[in-house]
Amino acid sequence: MGVLGVLFVAYHAFALSYLAKLAWEDPNWSHAFLVPLISLYFIHQRLDQLRAIPPRTCWWGVPVMVVGMVVYALGVYPLTNHMVMGYAMILTLFGLVWLLTGTAMMRILWLPVGFLFFAIKISYLLWEPVAWRLQNISAGMATVLITALGLPLGIEAEVTGTAIHIYYQGSLIEPALNVAEACSGLRMLMTLVTLGVAVAYLSERPWWARLILVGLTVPIAVLVNAGRVMVVGLIYPFNQQMSTGDFHLFIGMLMLLPALGLMMLASWFLGKLMTPAPAGGAA
Repeated sequence: MGVLGVLFVAYHAFALSYLAKLAWEDPNWSHAFLVPLISLYFIHQRLDQLRAIPPRTCWWGVPVMVVGMVVYALGVYPLTNHMVMGYAMILTLFGLVWLLTGTAMMRILWLPVGFLFFAIKISYLLWEPVAWRLQNISAGMATVLITALGLPLGIEAEVTGTAIHIYYQGSLIEPALNVAEACSGLRMLMTLVTLGVAVAYLSERPWWARLILVGLTVPIAVLVNAGRVMVVGLIYPFNQQMSTGDFHLFIGMLMLLPALGLMMLASWFLGKLMTPAPAGGAA
């Protein structure tokens, strides 16, 4: 069995380095390096349960490994797709762990292994259409917010596609503020969904409450990203340089705080909903 583990590591060593290079070069996927650490923490949290289960060989893991290796080979050629390669690598790992530990352990380990899917960079064929849609949503929401909050300052906005036209005291500010792909909010969405799954897994709640918590990460990410574009839009008439560069990146990082705050608020609210009311009244 140990030979299988060595073969797995050798077979995917190149893929791991390649996927890590992609994540390092793409700021949209900078959270990928945290995903394996979170998976290890999941295992650490269930370590006592795992120690109580004797490992058994389960041959059902072999066909899963074979499928994973075949798909991985197809990802190399003819598909030449890093996303297919990455998902296939995790599927192969799933089969290997199932083979070496048995079904009883896999009832605990399936999510730590499956969680690694969040570390795989999504193909641009899927990423770009979603990013474009989110760009339009962010631009539309930010335009409403800029106008609502900017009126006392003489700031108004209107949107055309992903371009926000900003007026200051009746004069059009040129050029228009463009909500680029980097401002679509997809980066924040992927980060929050990853964190949302982690929080849901670690929380002691019914499955439906965990699903709601994960689902809420989507509107939270969209709302917070619109808030980021709004902040840039309100500053734009006074300093256009702040809409790009380091300040723009700083605003993006800063908006993670309200995003995490809203997630914690949603988690607290769900906890309150599930707390049973005290029986009887005061004496």
